[in-house]
Amino acid sequence: MMFVIEEVKDENQKKAVVAEVLKDLPEWFGIPESTQAYIEGTTTLQVWIAYQESDLTRFVSLSYSSEDCAEIDCLGVKKLIKVEKLGANCLLL
Repeated sequence: MMFVIEEVKDENQKKAVVAEVLKDLPEWFGIPESTQAYIEGTTTLQVWIAYQESDLTRFVSLSYSSEDCAEIDCLGVKKLIKVEKLGANCLLL
């Protein structure tokens, strides 16, 4: 199974892809205000996404405390991918 991984730099695209994934996960991101805060917060973070064929499957947003240290701010994997037990591979981004 091949994935395409790319960094998203455009602020509007960051919000769109994060919103698409998080809205697929209401069990974990079911409070609209909190979900919106994650979506809006991505504009200042580094965001990486993965596609399988042409379908967006996951994202990870990173914040940096220094040049050498990043923290995962938010990570989301669409339900279909979780069923396939591929979510753990998200950290390979």
